[in-house]
Amino acid sequence: MSRFPFVRASLLAPAILLSAAFSAFAHTGESGLVLLLPTGYYLFGGTLAVTLSFCLIFLWPRTSLERLCKASLPLGTLRVPPRGAASFVVFAFLLALIWSGLFGSRDPRGNPLPVTVWSVWWGSFVFVQAVFGDLWHYLNPVIAPYRLIRRLAGREAPYLVYPEWLGFWPAVFAFGCFSWLELVDLAPDDPARLAWIVIFYLAVTLAGMVLFGADAWLRRADPFSIFLRFLAHLSPFEARPVAGAPALRLLYLVPPGARLFRLPALPPSGTLFVLMTLSSVSFDGLSRTFRWLDLAGINPLEFPGRSAVLEFNSLGLIGIWLGLAGAYFGAVRLGKWINPAWSRNPAAGLLIISIIPIALAYHFAHYLTILLMELQYVVQIYGDPLDRGWNPLALPPNFVTASFLNDYRSVRIIWSLQAGAVVAGHLVAVIAAHVLSGRLGGTGWRDPSGQVPLAMLMVLYTLFGLWLLAAPNIG
Repeated sequence: MSRFPFVRASLLAPAILLSAAFSAFAHTGESGLVLLLPTGYYLFGGTLAVTLSFCLIFLWPRTSLERLCKASLPLGTLRVPPRGAASFVVFAFLLALIWSGLFGSRDPRGNPLPVTVWSVWWGSFVFVQAVFGDLWHYLNPVIAPYRLIRRLAGREAPYLVYPEWLGFWPAVFAFGCFSWLELVDLAPDDPARLAWIVIFYLAVTLAGMVLFGADAWLRRADPFSIFLRFLAHLSPFEARPVAGAPALRLLYLVPPGARLFRLPALPPSGTLFVLMTLSSVSFDGLSRTFRWLDLAGINPLEFPGRSAVLEFNSLGLIGIWLGLAGAYFGAVRLGKWINPAWSRNPAAGLLIISIIPIALAYHFAHYLTILLMELQYVVQIYGDPLDRGWNPLALPPNFVTASFLNDYRSVRIIWSLQAGAVVAGHLVAVIAAHVLSGRLGGTGWRDPSGQVPLAMLMVLYTLFGLWLLAAPNIG
């Protein structure tokens, strides 16, 4: 089999995908937001950027990219807080939130627990983690009670060894339940119910840490610690330990995402976990579109509520995860066929690392508008945590409704930021896949050609993500 047909095919495939993308433009003109340019131009431009980047990176010497990823600029010395003390403060705050959920206002807009869990933590902190590094290592609220339990028990070593066969499956199951609660459940904002869910999560996590050890459980079974640790590798800041000074770190500026290449190949369960983090946020956008509701037989202009699509969305949440998993493993398998040298290495578990930037990009695109609105409620709720009518900041009654989100120009900027994030995430992913493929073996032209199927999948997913942003939806 000649190696050059693969090269020609790899260069022509993106062009074929671009031509196919034009057929999707006809489905994007019904958006409720009328942009200055036709929506199709945005889809075409974003898809073209990812496609051209693949063509350029395909021919770029991998060694130069690897040298760039190792570059760093020293910024100075950083003093880190004691891990136990920082965790204790967050744990105490969490206990106050749980108390508020159980005994405070029944109105989610008047209770600090729902808005803290969904907006401050899951919506906002994810971005903070990706920008500034692994802050969750210090702020994780389970560390302080775990150390207390371990001290009271008088035992340092775990009781059991974490089974290798268990892999990331507990995290896959837990993240699936969390996604279902957020996206499908009828009352994810109910304060008392959410408080009991948080209590249950704390109990299970502490039990797992005591039985199997904190490091083993948090790195393999706890979905939030795993996801946030992955995102920390995207940070442009790296804190390196100082010999003989545990409280000090040398802070460096590094290329964003450069530390991804230090991650080891993931087992199949870890690969499915990463795909779930992407598919869940993608489904959230899809489930709001008119086309999805039409498939469910529901008039989107008269949306009756989540109860009408409970079963349909439950199946859809699982279906998009399985569909994305099938597409990803199929692309990797095709890449192995093109480059047989990959067959001797865990290609799927290694290349999945390149999907992490895409997961962050979709998270940003999805939560940006939610956060801009919800974080305004945070100011109000934290100013009146007991729902007593307090207003220490003297906010006007229409503080939220008078926000800049109601300005048309701001909406255009927000949409452009969302679309830019989706494109940027895929661009970083293409570069990451190119560098990571160097660890899979193979030489000459046939080596990079194995990336073509995965790059094609990324281009199509870019088009899908941009369509989600532009498609008419119920908001």
